[in-house]
Amino acid sequence: MIKLKTGREVQYNQNFDLFFQSLLAAVIQESRRVAAAQRTDAPEPASNDEAVLREIMDNSIYIAHQIMELKERDENLARFLVTGCLFNCAVLTLPHLPADTGDAGQSAGEDNIH
Repeated sequence: MIKLKTGREVQYNQNFDLFFQSLLAAVIQESRRVAAAQRTDAPEPASNDEAVLREIMDNSIYIAHQIMELKERDENLARFLVTGCLFNCAVLTLPHLPADTGDAGQSAGEDNIH
């Protein structure tokens, strides 16, 4: 199980794709919810997009700490989670890359994908 910073729990599933999808959906839903609440509480709120991105980053850091702690108990599961996350990020990035990337690096002046 992975907890988000709000306390919401995402149960681990042996099917990594389902687990990762559930985790991402929970992170996005909670981040939007918290950002919306902050918008109404703050005197000069940041843009909604900035607030959501900040919450997503905070949750990502919170989850990364849990994976590092999990490494102490189950190194294979922690390795699997990290590998699965990198794989999913790479697959999600594929549509944004040109068919032939040429050299391993980006040309000067190109925008980052992230």
